[in-house]
Parts: sequence; C-alpha cells; structure tokens
Amino acid sequence: MKRRRELEAREVEALHERLARRLGDSSVPTLPHVAMKIIELVGDPHSAMKDFAEVIETDQALTGRLLRLTNSAYFAQTKPVTTLQRATVLIGLDRVKAMALGFHLSKASAGEDANTRRHWTLALFRGWYALRLAEKLSKSVSGEAFVVGLMMDVGVPLMSELEGAAFDAIHQSPDPPAKKYLLEMDELPFTHVDVAAALCKVWKLPKAISHPICLHHNPAPPASAKHPISILHAVAYFIGSLPLDPDHGAKLEAKFSRVGERLLGLDETALLDAAAEAARDVEGSSDVFSHLLSSELSVEHILGQANGLLSDAVEDMVEDSIASEQGSRCLVLRTGDCRLELESRGGGTVRIYLHNADGERMLSEDVDVRHVEAAGLRKTLMLDEASETEVEELMASLSALAA
Repeated sequence: MKRRRELEAREVEALHERLARRLGDSSVPTLPHVAMKIIELVGDPHSAMKDFAEVIETDQALTGRLLRLTNSAYFAQTKPVTTLQRATVLIGLDRVKAMALGFHLSKASAGEDANTRRHWTLALFRGWYALRLAEKLSKSVSGEAFVVGLMMDVGVPLMSELEGAAFDAIHQSPDPPAKKYLLEMDELPFTHVDVAAALCKVWKLPKAISHPICLHHNPAPPASAKHPISILHAVAYFIGSLPLDPDHGAKLEAKFSRVGERLLGLDETALLDAAAEAARDVEGSSDVFSHLLSSELSVEHILGQANGLLSDAVEDMVEDSIASEQGSRCLVLRTGDCRLELESRGGGTVRIYLHNADGERMLSEDVDVRHVEAAGLRKTLMLDEASETEVEELMASLSALAA
C-alpha cells in the first residue's frame, strides 16, 4: 500500500471519498437536523440572529446550556435570562453560531475515554484561542475560527481506531505537531488531516470552515483583513503548530510569538492576552461543552504551556524549525473547477501543477514569484473562471511558499 506522501492528487481525492464512505457508514453519527440547519445558516451571508435563534430553540439541550451560560457568573447578569433571544444578544451572534455548531460537531465525534477527553479539552482551548486571535483581525470570521480551532484535529482520535498502533506511536511521541504530521505522511496510508477532510465532506461543512481545517499544517501566507479566508488559514496554521499538551507537548527552544507576529501581525503581548482570554472562555463555556472536558487536564496547565511557548526568551526562530519540518513545502488549492498543487523549488521559484476536475495533471509551470502578476498568472494557468478572491489567494500562497 502506498504511503500518503506517494499519492497523486487524483488518488488523494479518491482517498477522501473512501474515508467519507467509511466514516459515514460506521464511525461517525449523522448530524441531527438542527445541526444541518445551523451549517446552512453559517454558509448563508444573509442569515440573521433571529434565524439562528429560531433553529437553536428547537434543540432543548443546547438551549438549556446556553441559558445556563448567560445566567452564570461569567456574564454576571442582575436579572435572570429566560429567553434564547436575550441569551443570543448577550453572547453575540458570532459566538452563538460558533458554539451551536461546535456543540453538535463535537458531540458527533467525541468519545468517553480519558485520552479522548484530554484531546477534546485541548481542542476546546484551541477553538477559543482561534476565536480570540481572529476577532483581533476581523470579527466577521471569529465564529468560523472557533469551529476551525475546535475541529482541526478531529481526525486524531479517529486515527487511533482506523490505524491503531502505527498512528499511536507517532501521536504519543514528544515531537511537535508539524513533525508528527510529516511522519504520518511518510509512514501511513492517510493522515489525521485526511480524516478531517473526509468528515468535512460527510457533514457538508462550508468552505470557510473546511478549507482552513484541511490546510492547518500547510504554510500560510500572512493574514489579510481584505481576505477572510487568509485569516482563518493563518490562525489555523499558527494554532496547529503549538504543542499545547503540558504533559506530552514538545518543549521547543524557540519563540512561537515570532510566528504569530509574522502571520497575524500580533505582538507577543497580544498573543498572550488572547491565550488568557481563551482560558477564561473555556471555563465560562464549561457547561455548554461539559461532554468534552477532562477531569485530569486543567485549563491552567494548558495556559501555562501556551505562555511558555509564546514567551520563552530564546533567540532561535521557530518558523525555521517548522519550515525545515515541512520538507518540500507543498500547498494544494482548488480554484474554479481546477486543482492546483504548489511546490517550493527554492530561490523564489514555485512550481505549479494544474489538475483537471478528474485529477489528471494538465500542465506544470515554474513561476518566479518576484516577477509574476495576477493577470499573467491567470492567463498562463487558464484560470478564466476563477474569481478575483481565488486568484488573490493563489498569489498570497505563492508568496508564502517562496519566502
């Protein structure tokens, strides 16, 4: 059987389809109707607070948890909150839709054993940390950022079931996340990211969520407020690189705040503040996500690990460590009806492989990023049907790979 790194683009598409069928048939429950409606609303730019409230009200369990949240010390209300509409106003629409979707997605994939609970406690911190970072750049994507952070490693516990000891040996090592991912690519037929991509297909998650989940170990271009998906990719890549488990996370001699500043434009103080806010969010939302939380892992220990990774005064540049672990540094993008595979060739050059809808390679082109323009690239790669946003994202990705 081929290792994951040996697969062609067409074979990767087929792999995701097989995994989606396998997960849909057995491992992962079908989402309830209310969750499917929330997904529809998240993907609808015209959806309003009233629309979300009407859908969530049909779910008594979630409604009860949100009401308990707004009546907790976290919100310190002087009068009881008795309606979901009032709760939505207090919590905010972006957070309500984030928690509602995150609640159902995590319920569908969470387990009860101690290791799985530990995984999901870390995931909940990542979700809130992603939201806090994203809202510093654009509040319009903060809800999506929460779901991306929460679900980016959804494939990890499922990989233990699907691949068993071979995956566990990789995942339980002290290596940082990027290194573990590369070991999966080198040694296994598929990775936890492939499982996550398959789940995105099963659940029909919108591109704004599925895209950064699938690319959270791929080098990201710096976030741009003009392009929301670039914020989500940069946040996902940054958070995905942090070994947050205080017992099993790697102690890298590097300062992750340098990566955060490069990708997100946030200094060390802002990154540390966001982590502290995320820790308070985890505690404040503990009733909503009680099905995830571990009794053996405290949020204080996770925050302590994050603070150490962000503020250890060491001169080494962590992005150099991460870049060296990325091997050939490849990105895969979908633009219009085509699939683009980008590979860094060094010296400011990126090779672009263009695949058609069937996964067949149509052409390859070496691009000198220092001299390429969007109009010329569109013509060279025959991207007539690609949107301006897609072409801009391609240009940003080229710059990131060439850097």
